[in-house]
Amino acid sequence: MRLPPASSFNHLPGLEPITAGSERFKLELGRAARLFGAKQYVPARAAFEMLAPMAAGDDRELVRLRLAECDYFQKRTRNAP
Repeated sequence: MRLPPASSFNHLPGLEPITAGSERFKLELGRAARLFGAKQYVPARAAFEMLAPMAAGDDRELVRLRLAECDYFQKRTRNAP
């Protein structure tokens, strides 16, 4: 089953915006983690990229790590730090 990109949900009425520490941020982070765990690296990378500007603290480190891992598993090692 292919999930729609999280950005397509941003325009739904009544949906809280993605901000650091919000419930929606946590849900989107969980979604990105599930995509990564399912080895869906392209959509996982897109989800983590969307969350990167809002991530702070441990979440920021996790997002950066997952972005690098997505690059590695896609054989894009030049991009992986």
